[in-house]
Amino acid sequence: MGIPISNPVVHAEPVQTKYRADSCGSWTLEIVALLTVWIIPLIIGFSMGQFWITNNDFIEMPTMNYTGRVMLRAATSDGDEYLWASSSALQEALVGDARATHPLLSSQADDVDRDGKTDIFRFTIRIPLRDPTHNVVSVQFLPIFKYNLTNDLVSIAMETAPFVAFDGVNPTRARRLVLDGTVPFRQVDPVYSSNFYHYDVVYWKSYLDDALDVADLRDIGGFARKYAARNESTPFELRTAYFTDGTTRAAALEDPMDSDGIFTVSATLRVPVSTVTYVPSFSETIKFAWVQYFTIAYVIQWIFSGIRKVFVKNAFVDTVAEFKAPRRLLR
Repeated sequence: MGIPISNPVVHAEPVQTKYRADSCGSWTLEIVALLTVWIIPLIIGFSMGQFWITNNDFIEMPTMNYTGRVMLRAATSDGDEYLWASSSALQEALVGDARATHPLLSSQADDVDRDGKTDIFRFTIRIPLRDPTHNVVSVQFLPIFKYNLTNDLVSIAMETAPFVAFDGVNPTRARRLVLDGTVPFRQVDPVYSSNFYHYDVVYWKSYLDDALDVADLRDIGGFARKYAARNESTPFELRTAYFTDGTTRAAALEDPMDSDGIFTVSATLRVPVSTVTYVPSFSETIKFAWVQYFTIAYVIQWIFSGIRKVFVKNAFVDTVAEFKAPRRLLR
């Protein structure tokens, strides 16, 4: 008994069936389905919040460079002052003033993670004391930096001055003050991600140029407030501060400047990653809204496709079936 062998099936195409509306009920079902797919995603998106984003943020490591410009004021428990600034105008104003001092200032920039951007600034200020018995209890230090923060969305470049200050009690007449803190990026209002706003040309004015006499130098806090009053600033946030004795014999042998007649300030400024809040552009707002709308609409469309199939297959609404075979089968 032979086994019949038929030609093998190499390709199969189903006959396409379309169901066309043939009554008010079927028309109503189609209109309701379309309106649901169009409107429900908007309602859900708005109810979830942030459908139209009004602000956004990004994280970026800034580039900070010390300019070598600085203002310094130290005060003792008896009210004596030590004043100094890198400005030539202020140095001329201090000539012949008993409060003038000539400190030795050194700075060091460390790139800890080797990304080409400075992570830590270390300053060492050695102030010669006019009287070895002076007890320094207050230090104000205002270094000037160039600050750059570049991103595809916003570019910020400015001159900034974190106000490093400490007032405390020095009961042991210690000769060294150690300060450690951060210089985070702070902003009052969000910046705009737009070609019409340029944040790299706004804050380049140096307030140190306005300091011309000794009274200005004694008001370092006033200059610091001018920098802090900007929409974008980098305040100094103190983490650790303490007095320590730097007059040991070993320290004096290691560094002749570290003696009883020298008061040393060791300040460490750490540069953290900046979080910048900005107002997104129109294109970014539309893109974010469209992604939400499409995601919700796709799910709604899938659900109502199944509902329409149930209504049509079970003849809950009147429709006319239209069969259409593939073109190659019609030849």
